[in-house]
Amino acid sequence: MFEAPQLRAALAYIGWTAGDLADATGLAADTVRKICRGSHSPQKETAQRIVSALQRQGLKLMPDGGVEPDTGFVRLIEGQDAYLRLLDEIYHTMRGQAGDVLFFFVDDRQSTPEVVAGNKRLREAGIKCRYLCEEGAEKLDHPPRDYRAVPSRFFHNAVQVVYADCVAQHFGGESTKVLILKNAEHAEAQRLIFEMIWTTHKMPRKSDV
Repeated sequence: MFEAPQLRAALAYIGWTAGDLADATGLAADTVRKICRGSHSPQKETAQRIVSALQRQGLKLMPDGGVEPDTGFVRLIEGQDAYLRLLDEIYHTMRGQAGDVLFFFVDDRQSTPEVVAGNKRLREAGIKCRYLCEEGAEKLDHPPRDYRAVPSRFFHNAVQVVYADCVAQHFGGESTKVLILKNAEHAEAQRLIFEMIWTTHKMPRKSDV
């Protein structure tokens, strides 16, 4: 959590207004203004969205109430909603930006309604998403043209997502952790691997799903 003076200092550091923070988090502008004034205490989820938005701007809130540039490139998202929070971060990072979001090894049978909605939100914002699924996939949440099918012997459902200069790894199954590595060179290397698979594998057949 953070106090209002620390949040105001963070916004001043990056030259943002409360409106800018509202745009970056998807929160109501009036709510953000109240948080900045200290007249409203944010719930945990709201605070996490604010902290994530500042982190995307390269800023870290310190336990002593200060702020400083975030020079680290490894970050862990933990909690039952870790993957949903990743989708939320991708949305705010990629909205209005060029470049695709690339999903390695998805199994849409495992997607909860919340995950489906999170992916739909990305796509409705004009963010292009592409997916690698398993050959013979029984369910696709999006048009087959946005998928390429990988032979089962090479498929493992532990989703990795490449976006901007980040690579995020979900550890599969019921895992509550997502590891994010922010490094442009690593992201580009993973992007090239994805493209190699994309260009050498076929779109799933409609009869398969």
